[in-house]
Amino acid sequence: METNDIKKLMACSGTECYCHLSEGTILRDIQRGTGIPDEALLKKCCWSKISTVRQKYGYKVSVRSEAWRELSTRMGTIRTRAGWFMPREHREPLLEALSDARRKRDTENK
Repeated sequence: METNDIKKLMACSGTECYCHLSEGTILRDIQRGTGIPDEALLKKCCWSKISTVRQKYGYKVSVRSEAWRELSTRMGTIRTRAGWFMPREHREPLLEALSDARRKRDTENK
């Protein structure tokens, strides 16, 4: 997926966006684990609201709860499929050190 496509997915779609639902509705959806639509997990505005509701009512939905873990895993899976998470390239510490050693700073040369 291209960057522009991801930006479109991330954009809030106004009043019909999931993040505009009541906190009570969002809390129930978090507790159920299945009420939150996939597109809401792709949008920053929605994930921010979901996280805020979870934090505000943390006594009902703890970070360690099974529902929250499942929701977080689902969000990661959906975002990975959408191309959000790119695999990191492996870095070799020795090669990085040699690369840094070749760079000469003015202060080191004086």
